[in-house]
Amino acid sequence: MPSEGAVSTADNIDDEKSSMDARLAQALSILSEQEAAQMLGNQDNLPRLPIPSLSDSVSDFLRACEPQLSPEEYAETERSCKTFLENPEEGQKLHQALLDYDRQEGKNSYLE
Repeated sequence: MPSEGAVSTADNIDDEKSSMDARLAQALSILSEQEAAQMLGNQDNLPRLPIPSLSDSVSDFLRACEPQLSPEEYAETERSCKTFLENPEEGQKLHQALLDYDRQEGKNSYLE
């Protein structure tokens, strides 16, 4: 059985470790806030990212998918994209919602 002095020393080490952990967490938090402020500090001065047209977005999507799909899968995806573009209740409606979202006060980018 450890002596009372040994237990006290172990408790002191645990207390010091907890204190150091808390100080480290606080320092990292402050550093993270400073980095975030520095990184985002000029956000309001940057030009807004343009929203690509719906057809450009679909073209980019197809270009990204093609290497990952079989020819049959790609043809099916291409047909689905054509339907998506032509149907006003699908692609056009969603694209308009994106444009509306981008116009909201306090939004710096449609990517948020």
